[in-house]
This record gives sequence, C-alpha cells and structure tokens, in this order.
Amino acid sequence: MIKWPDNLIDDLVHGRCVLFLGSGISSNSTNKDGLRPPTWHQLLSKAKKKVSKRSTKVAIQNCLDRYDYLMACELIKNAMGFERFTDFLTEEFQTPSFNPAEVHKHIFNLDAPVVITPNFDQIYDTYVTREANSTIPILEYDSDHIISRIRSGKPIVLKIHGSIKEPGKLIFSKKDYAKARNEYASFYKLLESLILTKTFLFLGAGLNDPDIQLLLENYCFQYNNSRKHFFVIRDKLYPKEELAVYEDTLNLSFLKYKWDDKAKSHQDFLDSIADLVIQVDEVRSKLKLS
Repeated sequence: MIKWPDNLIDDLVHGRCVLFLGSGISSNSTNKDGLRPPTWHQLLSKAKKKVSKRSTKVAIQNCLDRYDYLMACELIKNAMGFERFTDFLTEEFQTPSFNPAEVHKHIFNLDAPVVITPNFDQIYDTYVTREANSTIPILEYDSDHIISRIRSGKPIVLKIHGSIKEPGKLIFSKKDYAKARNEYASFYKLLESLILTKTFLFLGAGLNDPDIQLLLENYCFQYNNSRKHFFVIRDKLYPKEELAVYEDTLNLSFLKYKWDDKAKSHQDFLDSIADLVIQVDEVRSKLKLS
C-alpha cells in the first residue's frame, strides 16, 4: 500500500488539503449492467467512430496518440455538430445511471473542505448530496457563491469543467477552455490561490490534464521553493526519468500504488485510500481527546 506522508495526513486533519478527483475515480463505478464510465481516451475514441470523414478521423487519432484531448474534442464537436455531440455525451454519462463506488465513500470520509473535479458525470455529486443531506453544495465554475462558501470554511465540491446536467456549459474542447479562462478569469484566479495556499492531493488524475499542467507549471516556476503537492499514480506507468522531470517542472511528489497487471486491478489504490481514512480519523480522535 501507499505510505502516506505525515505532512499530508496533518494537512487533511487540519483542513488544509484540497482533493482533486480525475476520471480514474469515476471509472470505479458501474451501473446495473456492469458498464463503467469511459475515460477521456475511451470516450473520444468512441466518438471518433461517429465521424464520417476519413481525413477528420485521422486527425482525431493523431491528437489522441499525443494525448491532446482538447484538440481531439474540438475536431469531433465540429464534425458531429453541437446537438449530436451533446446527445452523445448524455448517452455516455447520464443515461447509464452509474452508481457511486466504495472509493467515493472513502473520499467523502476524508472530510476535505474543498473537492475539485473536472469530471462532468454526477457520480460523486450524487453520493455527496445523499450522504450530507444536501448540505454540501455542488458548484460549477460560473457560480457566484464559490468564494463566500470557501471563506466560510464549509465543505464544497467544485465542478471546474461543468456538469452533464447542463451539456451546453461543458468545458470540453480547446475553444471551450480558452473561452472559459477569459470569461471566468476570477474563477481561475481562485484556483491559483488554492494551489498556493493549500496542499493538493490528486487522485485518479492524468498528468496531461490542461488544468493540472497550467496551475502547477505557474506555481512551480513562481514559487519553486514551496512545498510539493501530492499526486497518486500507479507504479511503472512512467519511466522514473520522466517522473523526475514532472517532479521538477510541476513541483510534485508522486505516491505510487501497485498495479496488478494480471487482474488489471487498482485494488492497492482502493486499499490505500481506505487506509488513509483510518490514519486521518485516528489523528483527529487523538486531537479531540487531548
């Protein structure tokens, strides 16, 4: 299992940690038929098949091969048209009715004051709303209430790319992303302030996420002597030389879990998150008794 650093546990205990949930967290969920939500790569690969023009398909595949998902999505949206594309997203993320998984319970039990996710499915949202009796708001990037909620110290879930319930507002392509960063500049300044003042723990996220790249690159080069953020990743996914570059350029500390290649299982990750909850709860209990 992952050996969780003491300073990360301390930050979680004292509410100084922000959880960032990538698509890998949602992929633990299933619906009644055993289907799982697609990853970005799987989703765009499936959408590519709905594009009829061969040259466009080749261009999309080239983008997928170099992990440029924003450009791939832009090409797909242009080829399919807005209505067909949003119908496709709804079919993939809303119609299947995915259920929360055990990992969502563990993440909720960490009781972090701020949870950020670029995922536009509603899996974690549904779980949080049910478990907290609708007392924890699920706010999107265009909400006017984000800053007041964060200043209050009360828990919040931030949907930084929007939600599938409003597909017209999703930030999912190169144009969407550029437009949002211009029209909602104050929101992105808020994210920058969080990255400067809190410890981020990235779970189920990819290093190629544009928000992660931009936030961490700016943070690293402007404040290169600052404490590192933590990024959970499966072992042997990247060569150690490549991870060393990411550690240096993004100011990250990687926490690795064992990947069962034979079973294609992330069980060690799930066990590690459960163990983190136990360790955080133990420290919180000791503080209450002291």
